[in-house]
This record gives sequence, C-alpha cells and structure tokens, in this order.
Amino acid sequence: RQKIAAHSAAIRSRITANPVKFRRQVVSALVVLVVFFIAKRWYDHRPHVEQLTGTISSPSATKVEDVLHPEAIRIDFSGSAARLDLMGKRIPNGIALVPSLKGEWVWTSDRQLTFSPKDDWAVGQEYRVRLEKSILASHVRLKEYTFAFHSAPLTGNISSYEFYIDPKSPKIKQVVLTVSFSHPIDAGSFESLINLHMAGAPSGFLGLGAK
Repeated sequence: RQKIAAHSAAIRSRITANPVKFRRQVVSALVVLVVFFIAKRWYDHRPHVEQLTGTISSPSATKVEDVLHPEAIRIDFSGSAARLDLMGKRIPNGIALVPSLKGEWVWTSDRQLTFSPKDDWAVGQEYRVRLEKSILASHVRLKEYTFAFHSAPLTGNISSYEFYIDPKSPKIKQVVLTVSFSHPIDAGSFESLINLHMAGAPSGFLGLGAK
C-alpha cells in the first residue's frame, strides 16, 4: 500500500509541476491506443488471401464423326477462385494456351474453368496453360499458375479377325483383320506398313510379310 501511495503521490506531483506536458502525454497515449485498436480491427477483418491448388484434365481422343466434337478440358480449383463478374462469361484475355488452339474459356463455376476447343486437339501433343491473376478473385493466390496436359496419343488395336480356308481350294488361306484407330489415319500409308508374320518365322505368314 505504501508503494501505491508513493506512486500516486509522484503522479500528482508531475501533474502539479507541469499539467500541460502531462495532458499531452495522456493524449498521445490515447491516440496510440486508438490507432492500435483501429489497426487490429482492420487486420482481423482484412480480405483473407487464399493459396489454392488446381488440377487440369486431359482430353480423350475425339470420336471420328462427320462433324468433330473435341472434348473440353477443365481446371478444377481447391476453393472458390473466380472473379464474380466473369462467372458464365467468355474470357477473352488473361489465359494463354501453348500451342494455341481456337476455343473459348469460361468460368463454369466459381471453382471450375473450362476450355471448349473449336478445332480438334493435335495428336499426342503437350499443352501448357498459363493463368494471369486478372481472371481470379482479388483475395486468391494460386500455388501454381501454369498447368500442363497431353492430348490423346494415336493408338490402334485389332478389334476383330477371321481365319478363312477356301473349302474348294484348301491351299487358299486368308486372314481378315479389322484394325481400329483412335484418330483418322491415311489408309494407304498404313497398308504400306503392314507386315504379318508368325513369331520366329521371318519368311512370313500365309505368304504375307515375307522378308
């Protein structure tokens, strides 16, 4: 109690000795407290900066039809990433696709960005997509702004085959194969590359593919 009384007496002495200076010190302390609380309130309510991740899809081979319908690709984000004013609208700038391909980018949801190509994807091509911050919500940061994917490679398989022996001429033997490909090919070029032979038999098979 004596220490408290002594401290109070010292404060009263300072006030009495220089009241103007004391008031200035009190005002300065109050200003510092007000600024501190304002800064803390702003910090607590500031827009939260999120670092999101994204995954990109790879298109399947386009079905061979009279009118081609190339598959769209999508970038899915781990959280809400889209600028609200761009939702559902065509995005003309802010996205680079290399190699370039005609098409449209659209935010189909706040977490999904979709590219619908007008032309078909190249065969087995690596593509890279680079996003600019301008297409994202202001509080969003991405872990990566560049995404890579590959279009479908050319594949082929024997979908059916038949072995035929002419009943009237047993020496006449034929094999009918149907080969299906994932992409359109030049039939003439393919036929020139056909080489049919039995495993371990370099002389060919049924007279085909002889070396």
